[in-house]
Amino acid sequence: MEKLKERIVIAGLTAGFGEIGFARSRVLNQDIEFMADWISKERYADMNWLARNFERRGTPPEWVRTIIVAVKPYHPLEWNADEKRYSAFADGDDYHAAISAMLSGLLKEINTVGGRAKTCVDTSAIFEKAWAKEAGLGFIGKNKIFVSEKFGPFVLLGLVLTDLELPADEKKSNLNCGNCRLCIDRCPTSALDEFGLDVRRCISWMTIEKKSELSEEEKIIVGNRIFGCDECLLACPWSKKSLPSRRPTHLAISKRKPRMNTDKY
Repeated sequence: MEKLKERIVIAGLTAGFGEIGFARSRVLNQDIEFMADWISKERYADMNWLARNFERRGTPPEWVRTIIVAVKPYHPLEWNADEKRYSAFADGDDYHAAISAMLSGLLKEINTVGGRAKTCVDTSAIFEKAWAKEAGLGFIGKNKIFVSEKFGPFVLLGLVLTDLELPADEKKSNLNCGNCRLCIDRCPTSALDEFGLDVRRCISWMTIEKKSELSEEEKIIVGNRIFGCDECLLACPWSKKSLPSRRPTHLAISKRKPRMNTDKY
C-alpha cells in the first residue's frame, strides 16, 4: 500500500494541490463534543442543517478505513478602499466543482486496485478541517479556520474517503494559536471570541448564507462587502505564507454547480 500511497500523492500534486495527507478513520469524539456545546449556545444562526444530525460529521461511514486530505492554497486579494469586496475563495470558478475535478486523479489510482472511494468538498456531513488536522497538515485557529502549516489559512480542502488501509501519516502538528488573538481583535463585528465563532454576527453569513433580508444595522456592518469577509484570515500571522494577488487563477476548471447534501456523506 505504500507504493499506492506514493502514486496518490503524485496524482494530487500533479493536479495542483499543494499537499496531501492521510489519516486513519475513527470517531472524532472531541470535535463532536465541541460541536454539541457550540450548538447548545445557538451560535449557528439560521443554518439549521449544522445542528441536524451533527454527530454524523465526526463519525465516518463504517466502510471507510482511510481519509485522504488534499490542500489547495489560494491567494488573498488586495482592494482599494472604494471597491466592492468579496472573499478571495470566490475569485474564480465554483471551488466545489473545481476541487472535485482535481480529486479525480486520486480516485483513478484507488480504482486501479479495486478500492471504493468517495470525494467530499464542503458539501457533505463531515468535519473536513478536523480531518486535515488529523492528517498532520496544520491546526484549527481561534477563527475556526484551518491553518495549513505549509500554506497558512488561505487554503481549500478536498477529502477522499476510501475502504483501503493506506498508511496514515505519522506526523501530527503540535501548533496552535497560543496567546495570539489578532483575528478576534480584527473581526469588524466581534463575531469571534476565545470560544470560537458566533455565526449570527459574521459578515460571511450575512452576505452568503442568511435567508432573510439584512437589517439596517447589518447593512451598515456589511458596508461595501458583497460576498464574504476575509478579515480574520488576513489578520492571522500565518497568512504571510500567501502572497497577495489582484486576480488569482487558483480555480479555473469547471463551472458546474455542486449538488449540496450537508446531511449525508
